[in-house]
Order: sequence, then C-alpha cells, then structure tokens
Amino acid sequence: MQMRTPLLMATLALAGTALTGCCSQCQEPESDTATTVMADTTIEESAAINNICPVGREAITAESPTTTYKGLKVAFCCDSCSTAFMEWDESARDRWLVAAQRNPDYVP
Repeated sequence: MQMRTPLLMATLALAGTALTGCCSQCQEPESDTATTVMADTTIEESAAINNICPVGREAITAESPTTTYKGLKVAFCCDSCSTAFMEWDESARDRWLVAAQRNPDYVP
C-alpha cells in the first residue's frame, strides 16, 4: 500500500484538460482552465488522496485536474467536478476528506 502525504503548499493544477463527457456532471468542455503555480518549486508534488472522483465517480488518471483542499491534494475526473465539489457545503467536503484519507477508493 502506497503511503500518501499531504501537499504542503499550493499545487500545480493540470492546465489544458478539456474532457468531453467524462462523467455525469459534465455538460460541455470548459474553454478556460485555471492554473495554480507553485510558489516554491523545490517542494515535491504529492499524490492525490483519492483514486475516484468524489463527484463524477470516475477513476482518476495521471492527467486528472487537482485542487488543494485543507492542505490535501484532491483529484477530479474533470474541471467541472472540481467546481461542483467546492459548491458542496463544508461539512460534506470534510466528511468526504476524512473517508478518502482512510480509503482512496471511497465513493460518496
């Protein structure tokens, strides 16, 4: 079992990912993708805490977009799911975060 460590600082989000119909949450590909640049490039990128998208329930790939939530890297099957996840109320996001840390294949 691979140990997963939390991301210590901002993460480099994957830019240019425009997936069409990757999950039930996607309506159409987004034209612009936000990119977060790491402030300190000497910090090692960590793996996402999850293997399954919490919103679209699709498998995560190496090219999956990510965001940092409460210091942990969370991966999504598409950018639309990242936006939808942040629209969940904080308690729902926190419950998912705890469950995903225990089981990276957790699906809400």
